Amino acid sequence: MSYSQKEQIWILLRDIQRKKRGYFSLFSKRFGLSVQDGYLVREIASQPGITLSELSELLGLSKSTVSSMVARLEEKGILTREIPRNNRRIVQLRISPELKQNPEISLLRNQMMEGFLKELGPEDAAVIIKGLEKLNELIGNSADHEESEPGHSK
Repeated sequence: MSYSQKEQIWILLRDIQRKKRGYFSLFSKRFGLSVQDGYLVREIASQPGITLSELSELLGLSKSTVSSMVARLEEKGILTREIPRNNRRIVQLRISPELKQNPEISLLRNQMMEGFLKELGPEDAAVIIKGLEKLNELIGNSADHEESEPGHSK
């Protein structure tokens, strides 16, 4: 069976997402988290001080969903919420000091992409980055175009 290039791209994206989800599943199980919680913890670990709004946009989830997830993870002692003195209207999120001291967290965070890409040379990495940037741009343009068509609401 022969696939068109469009079908090959779709299949590769699906397979990559499936493998990425499998990795997060292993990560999440180690800490008693759901896969979505694992994604959330990963983003907060990578961007300490990220706000609820920023995290919601990054994960593509509603603010209320992210807020519920954060509350649950805060109760488990995984995350902390901080309100900056200079802007009381925002809430910044961080990994809890106890969890930060867990060597597994930093090890997992550092190994996530490095493990997958250790055999990749700089030239191949540049080609992949360029291709993914183009695909990201095209997907973004397509989504913007679809929303602006009659019958679609923004």
